[in-house]
Amino acid sequence: MILTSLLKEQFSPAVILELYRWRWRIELALKPAAAGHVPKSNHATTVPGCRPKSSLPF
Repeated sequence: MILTSLLKEQFSPAVILELYRWRWRIELALKPAAAGHVPKSNHATTVPGCRPKSSLPF
């Protein structure tokens, strides 16, 4: 179950799930930096699972 303040008229459940997945990808990518570890490269494609599975409608 995911609780959100997004309007169901504007976002389908599939889009909300995709946004939630992206949010966690970003969270996991930033976690090492928050712990003081700086990666050698900060390019988004070097983070596993960071490539989009679908296009968002906005």
